[in-house]
Amino acid sequence: MRDPEESGNRPQSPGTTARRLLRDVLLAAGVLALAWLALGRLAVWEHRDRTDEPEWVAISILHWDQLVSGAPPAGAELDPPQWQEGGRWRRGVQRTMFGYPNPCLPKLVWGGLLHARGFHEASPLVFDVFERADPAAGARAQRALDPAQPLARRVVLALACLSALLVFLAARASLPAPWGWLAAALAYGLWFASPLVRGTATYIRTDFFMLPLALGALLLALANADSMAGRRGLARQLGVGLLLGLVCGLAVASKLNGALACVCVALWVPLVWWRVRGDGATVGWQGPALALLLAGLTSFAVFYA
Repeated sequence: MRDPEESGNRPQSPGTTARRLLRDVLLAAGVLALAWLALGRLAVWEHRDRTDEPEWVAISILHWDQLVSGAPPAGAELDPPQWQEGGRWRRGVQRTMFGYPNPCLPKLVWGGLLHARGFHEASPLVFDVFERADPAAGARAQRALDPAQPLARRVVLALACLSALLVFLAARASLPAPWGWLAAALAYGLWFASPLVRGTATYIRTDFFMLPLALGALLLALANADSMAGRRGLARQLGVGLLLGLVCGLAVASKLNGALACVCVALWVPLVWWRVRGDGATVGWQGPALALLLAGLTSFAVFYA
């Protein structure tokens, strides 16, 4: 990993910094807009297999209503006796695989947007554990959520486009120019060429909530390699650790396998410290250890919250 901002440690004038910032913002906006146009045309919008999609829409609406409005857990009255004594977050729809076993961040994002657009109700019969008693009613309950699905799909598409931008930026930051630009162009093009991306960029599942956060952790690490290693002082090192913990915590709060981002951070920090020691820099191990501890505590606190 290298620091793309490192340029011989030459000071830059405020005007130069402002122009560079404007250039980077315009570049990111252009790359993001192109991704939206490309995926809007290339992505599959009508899925033959809609497994889990109505359930994610329903749990988002019901989770938001329970959390924000204080509503009772939907479907609790349908629970068998062994679930009647469970807490309010483990009863009704919350005891399904879309409830308490899954992190809440996507449900809050979808739920808030759907609530703002007037989607306030969903039947517990959408979920398999309740649908079994009346499959016909369950099918009707799922069809009733069809009008809410385009908005949920656009959220996923926006996150897929954000992932494309982060792939581009991470590839550019990984190598010096002009190779970084070539890597960015190849990574960006291959992103759209991937059948997996095109097939899931509008699919209502939580993967695209987790992915841009994991990519954000990678980009943050690439852009702050020297700070992670301790070359720019302990305060900067701890600041990067805090940001990495925040991003990783949000990744896990989106989908549990976002924990792989935490594993990556636990490897990146000691590796970049070892690299600068090999370059002859005098940096102690205490700073990286503190940064890692702060990152771990922050990620756990965010996920727990």
